Amino acid sequence: MGTKKAFENISIFDLDGCLIKSNSSFLFAKYLYKKRVISLFSICFCYFTAFLYSFKFITQLDRLHKLVFRYVLKNLEKKLLEDQAKIFWQLYFDDLVYAPAYERLKNALKERHFVAIFSSSPEYLVKEVSSYFKVPGYVASEYSADSNGYLDEITTVIDGKMK
Repeated sequence: MGTKKAFENISIFDLDGCLIKSNSSFLFAKYLYKKRVISLFSICFCYFTAFLYSFKFITQLDRLHKLVFRYVLKNLEKKLLEDQAKIFWQLYFDDLVYAPAYERLKNALKERHFVAIFSSSPEYLVKEVSSYFKVPGYVASEYSADSNGYLDEITTVIDGKMK
């Protein structure tokens, strides 16, 4: 009777600014606006909060999540976002991937490392892109839905300390 060998190495990759050239949440918001899932107000609010965060007027990532969740995402259907995330990655994955980091990820998989993606982005984005990278593990911010399937609260925000 053989024993399974545990992973000897672990490789963890950040999604935004590492595997993906930009911020996937912001790009996804722009995509949702083009698809008329979110309003003009919502995309303007995303631009505004991104500006405030990039110039350190908003300094805490969980505060950024709370603002965007409250004014853009709350009461959107979670399944709709999951479905749109799948289409988003189908359309833009190849254009958004940062090749040097992707090569390192593929090498880690080839060398049989346990590979995971850690991201502050919402789970519906990270889960889907993890399958494109063929990565078994991921950690992402989580938003819960009410009994009707509509987003109602933030469960977990993954920030730099948690990564």
